[in-house]
Amino acid sequence: MLEKKIVHRKRTPQGYLWSAKTTRQTAATGMVRKLVDLVFDGSAQRLVAHLLESDQISDQERKELRRLIDTELKPDK
Repeated sequence: MLEKKIVHRKRTPQGYLWSAKTTRQTAATGMVRKLVDLVFDGSAQRLVAHLLESDQISDQERKELRRLIDTELKPDK
């Protein structure tokens, strides 16, 4: 993680003090992008299809995904 510049390390008398160098959102965005590129040939649709077909998301999560999709596709956005 240090080489990937995700964390910062500072030497203290008690040892190293580790801290995040980036936000969780920024780290997640980069990791998901790599996952989609490497595993799903760059297709976010394939990732979503995989999650839906493998029953890895609950009915409530499916409803929330539908709400997000419907909200993002409104013309006024």
